[in-house]
Amino acid sequence: MTANANYFRGTMRNIIRYIPVFLTGTRFPIAVILLLDAKNGHVSKFFLPLLMVAAFTDVLDGFVARKLNVATELGALLDGYADIALYVTCLVSAFWVYPVILHHYMVWIVGVLILQLISWGFSLVKFRKMTSYHTYTAKVWGVTIGLSVVFLFGFGSGALLPLMILAGFICNIEEIFITSIMPYWKAGILSYKVAEDLRRNIKNE
Repeated sequence: MTANANYFRGTMRNIIRYIPVFLTGTRFPIAVILLLDAKNGHVSKFFLPLLMVAAFTDVLDGFVARKLNVATELGALLDGYADIALYVTCLVSAFWVYPVILHHYMVWIVGVLILQLISWGFSLVKFRKMTSYHTYTAKVWGVTIGLSVVFLFGFGSGALLPLMILAGFICNIEEIFITSIMPYWKAGILSYKVAEDLRRNIKNE
């Protein structure tokens, strides 16, 4: 009986460990479904609700991982890749469905994308891993992306795109500075100040 109980507890622990990973992983098939929905230049009534489900998993996976104390480096990296898949899906779908609106902001959107690539490339060169900082500015950028997508696909309005672009520039500039001062790769650095404090602590050891 004890062996069965231990086996059951071990199985439940393994299942619980993978709940955040499962939540993160759902964003990949959702991204594919959204792209298929938008490929003809228009979206169905299910596009925006499904996108909101994906955005909710982005909030929920980290919360669950912290509450269950099962946050891992792999989970942080997977979360970053899932975010990329979803953001690329939003951008491509927006260009397919609202090319005229996106054309007005093309230069700035390309600028943010270039800065994002520089941030990732810098981290890959220095640490051989992409960034996974989840900074406060990244969270703000994520919120502005979500709101911009709602306005765009819900109301056909690009009114919040400038705010989203500004948040993207601020986020990527901060992450480049964080990478420049960090002596090693670390996930979950919430701000440049946190990175600076870590660097100081390492120097003082």
